[in-house]
Amino acid sequence: MSEYEVWATNDAFVWKHCLLRTDDRDEAKNKAQNLVDAGKFRFVAIDRHGLTIWSNDPETPAIAE
Repeated sequence: MSEYEVWATNDAFVWKHCLLRTDDRDEAKNKAQNLVDAGKFRFVAIDRHGLTIWSNDPETPAIAE
């Protein structure tokens, strides 16, 4: 299992798309930022070992890394 996963969705209740799995933190952050900038998805999040460490969805709480 990779350390970081970047998820995206347009559905406020279901995170449907895992777009990247990587062990590189910077790669995950860059992918998430690119997704936000592109505006293709409404919500983007980064999970680390199954816990959300960053999200632009106010309903998805993130823990401090």
